[in-house]
Amino acid sequence: MGRAPERAGAGGGPDGAGRLRWDGTRWAVGSGRGSAVKVGGMSTQETTDGAPWARDVRLVAPGFAELTIRPEDGCRISSLIINDLEVLRQGDRYGSFPMAPWCGRIELGQFRSFVTAPGGGDGAGRGGGVRHQMPVNAAPHAIHGTVRDQPWRTATVDDQSATFYYDLTGPWPYRGRVTQTFELTDDALTLTMGVESRGDSFPAQAG
Repeated sequence: MGRAPERAGAGGGPDGAGRLRWDGTRWAVGSGRGSAVKVGGMSTQETTDGAPWARDVRLVAPGFAELTIRPEDGCRISSLIINDLEVLRQGDRYGSFPMAPWCGRIELGQFRSFVTAPGGGDGAGRGGGVRHQMPVNAAPHAIHGTVRDQPWRTATVDDQSATFYYDLTGPWPYRGRVTQTFELTDDALTLTMGVESRGDSFPAQAG
């Protein structure tokens, strides 16, 4: 077995769970009991809590399924293999991606809120509230939120689950955080997603 390459930061989350070990070919996370998590392609970046920024995180339920998540590519699921069958279309444009802080489309990329954002808006207009303009990425509308093509940070990884987060920033006018948790067991995949405010309340959706 070769010498393990240098890695940045301490492995795992704040409680020490999911500590990294070198298996000769890649960094592996977890104790090997039950489901296992493999973290490959480590970069030298670190998250704010010291956990490495992983390019791919792979959760494995032996004999049942394998799940691959790409934190650097919008924290999307890039692969889901069940009983040796890939069920997701493959390619850089595909996968199961998160939508937040809104789902679907915003007509003309504009919405009104009665909560004043730190960055302000276009001011009150007909119907009241402050008008905010989101980037028009599917003309003439804005679709699927702002987090699906942004790099996410890895919060915790253990032998059965992984949690990632993204801190909302411009063009979204409100301070907040989006969190995703993936849990893979011998008979189920559970995804949990949430949006929380880091200041004033604001309208939001997640999907």
